[in-house]
Amino acid sequence: MPIEDTYQPSLVETAADHLVIISGCSGGGKSTLLAELARRGHPVYEESGRQVVKEQLYIGGDALPWADAGRFIELTISRTMHNMILAARTGRLTFFDRGIVDQIAGGEQTGLPVPEQLREASRRFRCHRSVYGAALARDLPQRRRAAA
Repeated sequence: MPIEDTYQPSLVETAADHLVIISGCSGGGKSTLLAELARRGHPVYEESGRQVVKEQLYIGGDALPWADAGRFIELTISRTMHNMILAARTGRLTFFDRGIVDQIAGGEQTGLPVPEQLREASRRFRCHRSVYGAALARDLPQRRRAAA
């Protein structure tokens, strides 16, 4: 089979239970958790947004959240789809720093219209039914010790 034939977006549909999204706010511990998962031998994909920002700055591009947020979101979703396809080919449990739903939600929060093809991407590129969220310790409920 030619190498280009192994790149099949439809693979994601059957691999969803192996694709796990770690979502949450900046500073919530996602990167720390993902680093530990990687240390333990799990495949991990870093956040697409960070990759796109680094690449755009490197080439002098303007698909940046502060310059052209719509184009930035399109690129991050495309990168996430690509990473999910690569992960689906392995059949291994794989972890992602954020996912398509995060990217769409970010666009909606800033008031950007979400093109139908990006909504379709969120429907077709599904992940494990459990999405894990990381929260700042200060946002977690505090347990109080009973006074002795």
